[in-house]
Amino acid sequence: MWPVIIIIFGVNLLLPRKGLGGYASVLLTILALLFLGYQGMQPSGNTNHWFKYESSKNSKRSLRSGEVKRGSTNSQFEVQSDSSIRIGHLQITGGGAEYTLESNDNSSIFNADIDHSNEISYLNKHWQEDSTIHIDLNMNNVKSNNFNFDNHLNEVNVRLSKELVWTIFLTTGAGSSDFDLSDLKIQKLVLKGGASAFEAKLGMPLENSRIEAQSGAASIELKIPKAAACRIVVKSGLSSKNFEGFERDENGGYVTPGFATAQNKYTIDLRGGLSSFTVERYD
Repeated sequence: MWPVIIIIFGVNLLLPRKGLGGYASVLLTILALLFLGYQGMQPSGNTNHWFKYESSKNSKRSLRSGEVKRGSTNSQFEVQSDSSIRIGHLQITGGGAEYTLESNDNSSIFNADIDHSNEISYLNKHWQEDSTIHIDLNMNNVKSNNFNFDNHLNEVNVRLSKELVWTIFLTTGAGSSDFDLSDLKIQKLVLKGGASAFEAKLGMPLENSRIEAQSGAASIELKIPKAAACRIVVKSGLSSKNFEGFERDENGGYVTPGFATAQNKYTIDLRGGLSSFTVERYD
C-alpha cells in the first residue's frame, strides 16, 4: 500500500496550509489511515484464482481463443519465430505488478512467464500485418466485491527477440518495471504510470530512437551508453532531475556533446507531477 502514502504526501504538498486547505489535509490523512488500518485487518490470501488468455499460432489476421485455467498461479505465453517478421509492436497494460523485460536466447519472437497470486485475468493476443507483429498483453480488472490486496505484486517476465526492431508501450498503475533493453533494437519506448518506479537500460540508438515517460508520482531512471547522442526535454511540476554529463541547449533542453551532428540519436521526453527523473550514461 506504499503508493497510497506517496499520494497523500503529494496532495498535502499541493494544498494550502491555512484555511480550508489545512482542514482538507487533516481529513484526507485521517481517511487514508482508516483505510490502511481496515486493509491491514483483512485476512490475506484468496483461493478463488482464475486465469484466462487468448492466443494465436502465427495467424495473419485471425485470433484463436485459448483455454481458461482455474487455480493456476503461473502461466506462459509464446510467439514463435517467423522469417517474414521484421518489426515488433508490444503493448503491455496492467496495474499492480513487477515487470521485467530483456532479450531472449532462443528462437521465439516473444515469450512471457507470469506469476500471480490475486484474482486476476491476463489476455494475450497477437496478429501480423505485413512484416509487423502486434502483441498485446493485458491484465483484466480485478473482479471482487471487496478490496483485497495480496502480500506481493504479480510478477511478469517478458523476453523479446534481438532480431526485430521494437516499439514498446507499458501502461501501469502502482507497480515497478526493470527493463534491460541493451541488446534490443528500440525504435520507440513509451512508459506511462501513476505511483510507479521505472528503470530501463538501453543500447545504442537507431537513426531516430524516441523514449517517452509520463507519470504522476514516480521514479524514472534511464541508462544510455556514453557513446549515444541524446536530447532530453522535461515538462514537470514538483520533480527532481539528475542528468549528469548533459548540457543545457538554447531551447531549454539537455543534450550530450555532438548531438546536433550525430546520425543516430535518442530523444527523451519526460513528463510528470511529483516525480524523480534520472538519465545516466554508462560505459
